[in-house]
Amino acid sequence: MERQLIKVRKEYKELYYKKHFELIKDQSESNLDKSQNSSSSLTEGDLSIHKRHSENKNESGKFKFKKINKKSILILGDSSLNGIEESKLPKTRHIRVQPIPGAKIDDVYKNLGDVLHHDLTKLILHVGVNNTNTDTAEDIFKNLMSLKQEIEKYLPNCDVIISNMIKRTDNPDAQRISESVNKQIKASNMKYIENDNINEKHLGKRGLHLNPNGNAKFAANLLNAIRS
Repeated sequence: MERQLIKVRKEYKELYYKKHFELIKDQSESNLDKSQNSSSSLTEGDLSIHKRHSENKNESGKFKFKKINKKSILILGDSSLNGIEESKLPKTRHIRVQPIPGAKIDDVYKNLGDVLHHDLTKLILHVGVNNTNTDTAEDIFKNLMSLKQEIEKYLPNCDVIISNMIKRTDNPDAQRISESVNKQIKASNMKYIENDNINEKHLGKRGLHLNPNGNAKFAANLLNAIRS
């Protein structure tokens, strides 16, 4: 299982970094593996997937990855999921909610080794809003599709669903990018979760995170997708 994931990650790395990051220095995998426990000052682009994943594990005290039961459903994404109370979701469906605070799309990818499991029947991805401050709508959409395809390669029997970005009022430019990404998702043929019923009144004072009513709306949207 681990060897298969490493192989898929290697393929994904070559495509992902070629398109979206600085050119990776010409360094062999063996040298990177030997330097995994060293204190070398490699940049983000220089780090191999294996090394970055190892470092993330060392720092994962702030992330509590939950155990996956057989025939489970996983909801994975950024801090927007913090308000979704797993204890109030139907226990018979074995739903797991895994937020990664501050996560961008690449952060979710780096943590796949901790959360993917062959018995997952459905995986909902809610991520991308933290990319809107730095990336274009086109790049965010492409990266979401790459992440979705990566999971589907490893778990061909798992239903992977994208949850649309939720409205925000704290940053008008970021909101316009979110709207553009949502349009591209809706125009595609993939399954997605519609969150347009969440508006300004469902947001907290800062206009980014959800208030209790917003969390209830979001949870209902997620459950509707799970039941469908």
